Amino acid sequence: MNAIGRLRQRQVQTQSWLKALLLIAAVVVVALLPEWLSTFNLGRADAVLYYTIAVLSMNLLTGMTGQISLGQGALYGVGAYGVTILVSHAGWAYWQSIPAAVLIAGVAGVVIGIPAARIRGLYLAITTMAVGLVFPELVQRFSSVTGGSNGALVTNYLTPPGWWHQSTARWTFYLTALLTLLCLVLVRNLLRSGMGRSMLATRDHPVVAELFGVRTVLIKITAFGLSAALVGLAGALFVCQQQFAAPSDFTFNTSLDFFVGMAIGGAVSVYGAIVGAAFLEFAPSIITSFGLGQWATPVVYGAIMVAIVYVLPRGIGGGADAGFKRLASRWSIGRVALVTEPSAESRTESSERSQSDSGPPDGGQPGTSHPTKEKVE
Repeated sequence: MNAIGRLRQRQVQTQSWLKALLLIAAVVVVALLPEWLSTFNLGRADAVLYYTIAVLSMNLLTGMTGQISLGQGALYGVGAYGVTILVSHAGWAYWQSIPAAVLIAGVAGVVIGIPAARIRGLYLAITTMAVGLVFPELVQRFSSVTGGSNGALVTNYLTPPGWWHQSTARWTFYLTALLTLLCLVLVRNLLRSGMGRSMLATRDHPVVAELFGVRTVLIKITAFGLSAALVGLAGALFVCQQQFAAPSDFTFNTSLDFFVGMAIGGAVSVYGAIVGAAFLEFAPSIITSFGLGQWATPVVYGAIMVAIVYVLPRGIGGGADAGFKRLASRWSIGRVALVTEPSAESRTESSERSQSDSGPPDGGQPGTSHPTKEKVE
């Protein structure tokens, strides 16, 4: 393997090690958060986790497949109301209702994706926006089951198993953290698989992808279904933590929030979804804490979003990924240079060996003649 090959291999290994160390550190910090935070702040950390899954669904659909969706808030509500109705009215347990709600949301995403796969751009955005606007009206229409505009309270609380001897809030947090980690790993592996490459090809060059045998319509429908299942899981975890669901939690603004989280974290950055979720949860309250006027708070919020997108077009996650690559490149170049650079003694021996192999010059030792001259004579 030449120096360039060793350099590229070293870069990949260094970048993988850096990301693995950061992931381990993040897991340790999340595991210790309940020891440091109060119950209120632990609930906010829980919100960051299920927001991460919701933003991740936007990454999968819009960032990786190129399908603009402004109806994720409705599918978020499908997961939330699915758990609420199954637990409160059907008497199901949480371990039954959460997978069922995810499945219902996924099926709803496929139903939306079938007609949406034939359109794109502005028309797709308008179609999905209509879904987000209609959902709160549907909730109020079936008020006997959903509770209408007053919302629905989950009668049975999420209780930990018998072997768990800590608080219910900690059990909910660790359950949400585990499911969030699984979703991050699954989407990361999906992006690196053949299915992920087909999604990127469908996003960038749909016509060329069709010529190479990629069934772009099926890819889009599948992306809609998987994205809906993810955001449905986020809605189910929202209800597990809040124990309440109301139409005001699943409006069109909720879809816009998820879109903003994707733009802030990075459209194609899997781990950037965590940054986008943290921005959605903490940025409004931090801005409000400065005591700005009622009109100034949304202006500052919008200015911060514009500044981040302008400075980091690929989002904070994409910028961090580029920084990792530069750091890994510098570290790898130094390591490869130390390994491949010959010492002074080896350079001297190599020079003497090359001179002895090439033979004496024209004015060399007496009694010898140049072989070319002998041949010419």
